[in-house]
Amino acid sequence: RTHSFNLRMIIIEKNLPGMNGVEVTKRIKQLLMKMKAPGIPVILCSADEDSQLEMNEPMIINLFDDFLQKPFDFQHFTKLLYDHLE
Repeated sequence: RTHSFNLRMIIIEKNLPGMNGVEVTKRIKQLLMKMKAPGIPVILCSADEDSQLEMNEPMIINLFDDFLQKPFDFQHFTKLLYDHLE
């Protein structure tokens, strides 16, 4: 079966029930590669204070395109959308 969609960005919460956002994103990236759509930006979103520091780890740097700290500022969120969707 074939599905068609216009996915332009993924914003994923780090702390999901059952599986964390990092593991979910690894699976999403594998699916995107199979679908020949690897350029879709993935933004990690979290209220954890330590999550911003984790963005400097090599595995995280290669997996996510940006980080959104919660609660987030509307202007920062708007800039993030603009930067990744232009």
